[in-house]
Amino acid sequence: MNIGLWKGRGLRRKAVRGVRPGRAGSARDAGVTLIELLAVVVILGVIAGIAVPSVMGSINNSKVNTTKQSLSVIAEALQRYAVMAGNGQFPQASSATPANTALANALTNAGVPGGPFLQGIPNDGWGNEFTYESDGNTFNIIGSNGWHLASSMTQPDNK
Repeated sequence: MNIGLWKGRGLRRKAVRGVRPGRAGSARDAGVTLIELLAVVVILGVIAGIAVPSVMGSINNSKVNTTKQSLSVIAEALQRYAVMAGNGQFPQASSATPANTALANALTNAGVPGGPFLQGIPNDGWGNEFTYESDGNTFNIIGSNGWHLASSMTQPDNK
């Protein structure tokens, strides 16, 4: 065994860039440079720029789906009302009557034969009331964002 190498002969301390011998962990070496901080902020900005539109699109899609579902629920309750309590007639309402006003008594009242058909009249995905119009033979339910469902339709439409 060559003990001479361990006594320092032939071995030199190799200088590592950014680290000063004898001062490991000093306060001067512990900081983050402005360039490093700026790079992190830019990377987070790019990630946010990609993620936010995706999340916003998902939120809008969920509101549209909620509106479609609410329209279908009201239409099914109206169909049940016409069969069970209305002698084939839908509750009558003049044009653009708020659905909560026009349908509350007919669909949520336990005193109506076969009722209640709904516990409450749902709103659209944006929290707005639907409007309802009916001559007794047909109905049309309209949401605030253009979604509507008529008695002659099988699916809600946005036209």
